[in-house]
Amino acid sequence: MKHNLYGQISKMPVLSIIVPVYNLERYLNRCIESILGQTFENFQLILIDDGSIDSSGTICDYYGTKDSRVQVLHQVNLGVSATRNKGIECSNGSYISFIDGDDWIDKDFYDTLMKKLLYHQDIDIIVSGYKKDFSDGVSVQNFKQSNARMLTKTQAVNMMLKRQYFSWELCDKIYKKTLFNNCLFNNKLLNGEDFSINCRLFTKAKKIYYYPLNAYHYYMRANSMTHVLYDGKKTFLDAIDDVLSHNIFENNERIKRYLLHRYFKCCALNIFQMFFWDELYYKKLILWHMKRLYFYINIARETDSFNKDELFLIGIFAKDYVACKNYFVKNYNSFCDYLKKLINIYDNVYIYGAGIVGQHIYAVFFREKIKCAGFVISDGQSKTPLVKDNFFYLSQIDTQKSNFFILGVDNKNKKILKSTLIRNGYKNYYWPQFCGLF
Repeated sequence: MKHNLYGQISKMPVLSIIVPVYNLERYLNRCIESILGQTFENFQLILIDDGSIDSSGTICDYYGTKDSRVQVLHQVNLGVSATRNKGIECSNGSYISFIDGDDWIDKDFYDTLMKKLLYHQDIDIIVSGYKKDFSDGVSVQNFKQSNARMLTKTQAVNMMLKRQYFSWELCDKIYKKTLFNNCLFNNKLLNGEDFSINCRLFTKAKKIYYYPLNAYHYYMRANSMTHVLYDGKKTFLDAIDDVLSHNIFENNERIKRYLLHRYFKCCALNIFQMFFWDELYYKKLILWHMKRLYFYINIARETDSFNKDELFLIGIFAKDYVACKNYFVKNYNSFCDYLKKLINIYDNVYIYGAGIVGQHIYAVFFREKIKCAGFVISDGQSKTPLVKDNFFYLSQIDTQKSNFFILGVDNKNKKILKSTLIRNGYKNYYWPQFCGLF
């Protein structure tokens, strides 16, 4: 028997919506009101106050008395993964959805997606995409659009990892609750817990449906250049290592190669940052990741994941701490000396590329107190970067001034940016060689 959309057949909720809450008093009302205002009404809303020290807990309690569908839990601060696990434990619905307490949804978000799920009950996961909303009111379509369709688990995982049509965030997905049997969040992960669990859930699912609704609003609070700086405690490495160590994609060589390559690049990036933010503090973590890299060398060779140069560098990183440090120190000092010369020659020095590599190059500018004119992205680029108070489209650059561009991209994208600059009449640019590791 199919569920009735609005609960006339059963008093039990069809959907459980889990919202972890920690110090979100400025945004929580908007989030909860958008959920309670849904045209789809047959849900259980679980608000879990994870030890907030502001008025978030009081706000949760207010809505708990206002609407019978709202269940409020209070706990000492355990972190978002443990909080979500608690929500799953308390859920009564056949389907589960996660919403962040500073985000919001359009009023037909659940109505549209649940109709699809309830009339096609063989779907295990539905993915809808989301928009990024910035504090100044700008809303950006975050992904490319494609036709709605059923995906195999391999197709879905490939699309998720490429981040073209959707990504591994939890917010734009609805899951069958049964998928979480023996598959909960890793409480030890401080970053990338959504990546880890979605890799597992996607491989458990038999049918995944892609429906590009984009009715979820992902609020971007961090809109200052200082927010891109490194935090070694929240490295994504642990999440990738968690997936690799559980052999989730043991039978899929293509995905395994991708993850190994991603782990190497992420490890190189983290080691690079750790040396120059606080080597003493992070030394233990650096050594641990170097050891993990060495562990994956044999796997990498077996799968031909890396080229000879990369394998050579992995050997340095994994075996010899001093050699690893010297490699990065030499590259770092050389790059800083070059930047300081550029500042005295050109009116503006920009970082072309505002992704993860570009943001880490900015960290070098920031640490060395070198003036950066801002981030540049190509005209027509659909992705608006996290840093939006100092970025420009290439066509907005003042051609009357002398400009220089640091290419803040990996080896794969440097040729594209070089060609774009030359096509637009710019000849002054530089690609730091160490970016090829990231």
